[in-house]
Amino acid sequence: MAVAARGWIAGAAAVTLAVSLSGFDSTPASGAVPATTWQQECPLASEKVPEPMGYEGVYDQFTDAARTCSVIHNTSPGVLWIKVDPPNTAVFLNGSTTPIEPKGWFVNAGALAIGETSDTQVPILNDGYAVIQQRAPGHFTFWMADRQSQWKSEFAFQVSKFTFNRIPYASWLSARVNLQHTIQECASAATALWERLSTTERPAPMQDVIDQLGAAKETVDACKPIHKAFDPPPEERAPRAAWVDFMDRVKAKGTAWADDLIEFLIHHPGSISRLPRA
Repeated sequence: MAVAARGWIAGAAAVTLAVSLSGFDSTPASGAVPATTWQQECPLASEKVPEPMGYEGVYDQFTDAARTCSVIHNTSPGVLWIKVDPPNTAVFLNGSTTPIEPKGWFVNAGALAIGETSDTQVPILNDGYAVIQQRAPGHFTFWMADRQSQWKSEFAFQVSKFTFNRIPYASWLSARVNLQHTIQECASAATALWERLSTTERPAPMQDVIDQLGAAKETVDACKPIHKAFDPPPEERAPRAAWVDFMDRVKAKGTAWADDLIEFLIHHPGSISRLPRA
């Protein structure tokens, strides 16, 4: 169950913003708490459980011999929801990161963007994991998040990485709590813009939304701090050619992600609604 490294948006190294961190109010960073991993929650999960016919590309499930816990690995390009019935519980996991490490923060941003979680219902991002503690016999229900939530989650994930690369690490540590809130508000506003730009069944490219964060009526206020972070630095600090190349790579990532999700849904048309219990 090796975790494949999730692709990072290529970009410049972290540099000081040309503008002040207005909107990113300084907040003392809390102490690092080691994150829980699926190996800690379900260390003996090695037995493969067959998926429902037709959904082999949606998730992988492994369980321990005693059937006391299961590990769910999302192998689809989108976000899955997992729900169990009490007293069984489910937990959303970030891999082997801690809450203040960048990777864990990016994944949290994507998960928070799609809605509230509980002890019995959690999201799993692409290539992510959840652990089900089986305290009583039962099944779990899984389904694909709706397309607005899918887009919002990916936007929050990518923007979190971009802003981290634009803010000095020391500043990020103190600003991350309010920055997270700002990204969530911007993600909701950007989703409304994305829906307006998507006039056909094919979603608008993420780059089209990013280009309009600071001007569109849906995003002009909520995304102002984020839009400032996306502004190119002065010419003498970063040649224009480098900025154009960077934005081209952002566009390629956003478009490729949308194409992957569309292709997946074409081959799994039923997955956009609730799927059979497993």
